[in-house]
Amino acid sequence: MASVISGLGSGIDLQGMVTQLMTAERAPETQMNTLRMSALSAQSAWSTLSDKMTALKTAAAALDTTTLAQASTAVSGDSTTVTATATAAAQLGSFDITVNQLATAQQLASSPLASSTMLVGAGQLVLSAGLTTVGAGAISVDDSTPEGVHSVTISQASAKATAVGSSSPSLSFAPGGDDLTVTLADGTSQSLTLSSYATVNDLVAALRTGLNGVAGVDLVAGQLQISSRDEGSDATLTLSGGALSDLGLGFATTATGQDAVLSVDGGPSTTVTHLDGSTSVPLDSGITLTSLGHLGAGTVSTNVVRTTDSSTLLDLRDAISRSGSPASASTFDTGDGSTTPTRFVLSATSTGSAGALTVDSSGISVLDPSLLTTITAAQDAQLTVGGATVTRSSNSISDLVPGVTLGLVKATPVAGPPTTVTVSRDAAATADKVKALVDAANALITTIGTQTAYNATAKTSGPLAGDGGARALAGSVVELFGNTLGTGVTKVLSQLGIQTSRDGTLTFDATAFSTQVKSDPDGASSLISAFATSLEDFAKGALDTNGVVTTGISSAGTEAQRRQDQIDAFEVRMTALQASYSARFSALDAALGVLKQQQTQLASQIGGLPIA
Repeated sequence: MASVISGLGSGIDLQGMVTQLMTAERAPETQMNTLRMSALSAQSAWSTLSDKMTALKTAAAALDTTTLAQASTAVSGDSTTVTATATAAAQLGSFDITVNQLATAQQLASSPLASSTMLVGAGQLVLSAGLTTVGAGAISVDDSTPEGVHSVTISQASAKATAVGSSSPSLSFAPGGDDLTVTLADGTSQSLTLSSYATVNDLVAALRTGLNGVAGVDLVAGQLQISSRDEGSDATLTLSGGALSDLGLGFATTATGQDAVLSVDGGPSTTVTHLDGSTSVPLDSGITLTSLGHLGAGTVSTNVVRTTDSSTLLDLRDAISRSGSPASASTFDTGDGSTTPTRFVLSATSTGSAGALTVDSSGISVLDPSLLTTITAAQDAQLTVGGATVTRSSNSISDLVPGVTLGLVKATPVAGPPTTVTVSRDAAATADKVKALVDAANALITTIGTQTAYNATAKTSGPLAGDGGARALAGSVVELFGNTLGTGVTKVLSQLGIQTSRDGTLTFDATAFSTQVKSDPDGASSLISAFATSLEDFAKGALDTNGVVTTGISSAGTEAQRRQDQIDAFEVRMTALQASYSARFSALDAALGVLKQQQTQLASQIGGLPIA
């Protein structure tokens, strides 16, 4: 810090003189600060443009594919029976649905019990769901299995060894000469001699009879398929005999089955190479799954509950109803005045056969399967669509009609009409997305105009006035509007209600858009997605590392920092200069003080001289 000059020696305000000198020396700093603030304003302006450009990119991304640029709506003729929703990829058209029955969740009730606080005794409960849907018969556990919920996932289904025909079979074979032999991996073999058959169904029936117990026979798309009895890679099938070529199986003489792959709770996989009619599969955590011959892909949920001598019915209820359990449990009092008014109810958490419960109770007598009564059976939903009857485990069905989710509310009344579901393009939903895109483009254009404007009256400029890069951005949006063309009936964006105005912004007419979408849905979607893709690519380029917006932010920030560095260096010089001025004027003040003292002394001496 510069020293303060007292001025006592000279009696002159030397400090004021230093201050005046420093004020003159600091005059260039005002210009430096002006330039720094200008750079900061430009950096802020570019950041604002970055925000608008990001918003444009987001709005464009919502329409950048033909699928996104079109929306569909599903309307149910009777939403009290069937509800329907559709995605953009939904199959357009209408279809009739008859709901024969709803899917229901299984409920089991115990025999009458004394109270909810009664002791249930020490034991173990294994409660499972989903066994039948994957082809399993049971799940068992041992003492090493942790209590709680476990998931057994079959990520790859098992399959038989299947020889697939490459052509349609002949119906005429040389009597006593054309034969077929099927040999399995365990050496089991079966041969039969073929003759002539009136129809292909007669041939299939003869093959099934002759190969019964060794191989299965199916006719798929007019071609034969012969499959092994067991499944997995250990199951092989070898065909031989003079009838192979005429059966269309000349190129399928050997086949190998597919293994099942299982895991417990997302842990290591277990591969099963052989499955027959009853295969026990030991898995991690002491869990064993029993297959019925085929394991399909899916998940089995199991809840292992263990009780002690002090466990009550309420404790059992809470242990069953833990998160992820395949069932919930509840107790209620009938109030019938008897000594056993309490009931214990198990309710599957999923509907249909997929949620059907398997109860394995040891020591917990209240849940002995022989004492449980079915209140509600596990029933799959059944509906008729297009003359075909289909079943699903859930009342929410999304894998029947492409892109359409059906919600089954109630069964169709007996002799009642089916419910018609109509799927069509939802122009309004797409229009909302297009409007959002136009609004985002206009926000960018307007912001650029504000930041680059010059007010001749006030003689003030926007922070980016004179910046050609910023001005070019607005022109690019309008240029993309004019350059985006369709290939079909909908050729230009003006047909979709998108126009340019005098101020360079875009306008959007939702009514014109809807009319064109209804007239040419595919062409409209294609043009919109092309325009959105162009805008998205433009925004990505501007926001890229070397893009004009990112470069503008960086350059302005660099300039602001450069100006700040100049100011900091200037301040260092001014501080040194002020110290120098202060030192010099302090020395001058001291010298003048000495002279003043000498003057006083001299005057005193002169005054003391005698007058002649």
